[in-house]
Amino acid sequence: MTANEIYTLALSFLSETPAGNETLEALAPGWISLLLQEALDQENLLRRFDGEKELTAAPQIRDLGEEIDYHPSILRVALPYGLASFFYIDDENDYRAQDFRARYISALGDTTRLREEPIVDCYGGDENA
Repeated sequence: MTANEIYTLALSFLSETPAGNETLEALAPGWISLLLQEALDQENLLRRFDGEKELTAAPQIRDLGEEIDYHPSILRVALPYGLASFFYIDDENDYRAQDFRARYISALGDTTRLREEPIVDCYGGDENA
C-alpha cells in the first residue's frame, strides 16, 4: 500500500478528496512517518509472529507515492485513522481528533496475535515446596 492510498483513505473520513488539499498533502508524509514510528513495535510483533525479519527502524516517508512495507492490518485500518486524527487537529476539531486517535490506538491493539510458548523456570525453585 502506498502512502498516497493511506492519505486518500484518511481524507475520506473528512468527506474530502485529494484535490485542493495541498497543505494536508504537504504535511501527510511527516505525519505518516510519525505514525509508522509509533506502530513499529506492533509491526515487529506481527513480523515475529509470522517468522519474518524485524525492522530496526520505521521507514521515513518523503513522498506520498512511496510503498510502505507494513502488515495490511496496520496499513488499511490503523494508519488512516491516525492520519485522520492529525487532519482534525489541523482543523481544530478536538472531539474528532481524539475520536480518531482512539480509533487508531484501538486498531493497533486489534492487530495483536498471541502464540503459546513454553515457560522456562529461571529461578530453579521446587514446585512442591
